[in-house]
Amino acid sequence: MLRKCIIVLVLGLTLVAPVSARKYGDGTMFISPKMFVVDYQGSNLTIHTEVPFGDVDRDVELLLYGVGDVSIAPVSVKPDLRGNLVVKFAADDIRTIVVPPKTELTLTGYYKDGESFSLCATIRVK
Repeated sequence: MLRKCIIVLVLGLTLVAPVSARKYGDGTMFISPKMFVVDYQGSNLTIHTEVPFGDVDRDVELLLYGVGDVSIAPVSVKPDLRGNLVVKFAADDIRTIVVPPKTELTLTGYYKDGESFSLCATIRVK
């Protein structure tokens, strides 16, 4: 009986893990921290995506847009442990493209095959 329970548990985890690992969805990104405090002299803002790092054309600059037509460039571009694109932006630069109470941020870039991508997420701003 215990052996059957263990087998069912393992099979259940095997089937559920790939679905739950895809938490961002197409065209979206996860922003950390979830809330940006304008007056805080803190660190960088990090964007996690599901874009495969190896597919990104790093010869073309990645840009982040917020309010207005202003864009900012990242301070760091690297893969995460799953091989997906992670981009960091300086807090001082972020202050130039966000306004309270929230701002939609759009990350743009190009794949190696020449196609563009655009990812969006909203961040709370205080």
